[in-house]
Amino acid sequence: MDTKIDQYLGCGGGILVEALAKLKAEVTGLDPNEALLDIAKEHIETQKDIRGNVRYLLETIEEHCKTHPNYYDVITCSEVLEHVIDKKSLLEAACKALKPGGSIFITTFNKTFYSWFFGIIWCEYILRILPMGCHSYDLFISPEDVTKILEKSNCKTNILRGTFYNFITHNYWVYRWIGYHYAMQAVKDF
Repeated sequence: MDTKIDQYLGCGGGILVEALAKLKAEVTGLDPNEALLDIAKEHIETQKDIRGNVRYLLETIEEHCKTHPNYYDVITCSEVLEHVIDKKSLLEAACKALKPGGSIFITTFNKTFYSWFFGIIWCEYILRILPMGCHSYDLFISPEDVTKILEKSNCKTNILRGTFYNFITHNYWVYRWIGYHYAMQAVKDF
């Protein structure tokens, strides 16, 4: 498979990068946090079957797209937007790095009462599954706002679905209701 996939700004410890590499994709993981990138690099060295498919870079997507315009077939932005202040800059840069006809996949919290309650109050303060203060409701973004940004960068949203992971039962659902958390896919026009 010669698909070039990129996990932008926040590949963190490399969980998604490694999962994509196991599917035989060539994956570039970007993160501006050197400590997190060091963890990812250390872990990939133990994965002999996939480490040749992975490269990690200490840079932002805004920096990366300048040297890699129209380069990637697929870009993932998974669980990143809810931690980024300048979402417009990140998404515009990701679209610049995407080939015409390529897809961008995004997962993040919607900006609703449900995302605040389940994502912050329930998961951080009641169940303590996530570190307290990990998320800020002010950084959540609606799919409508993401779609507007993508459209200005020549990317059209094709799929929008709600997602929910139950931390107690470890079940994951995909459905039409997008009130809590969502996944979207958009394609860059030719």
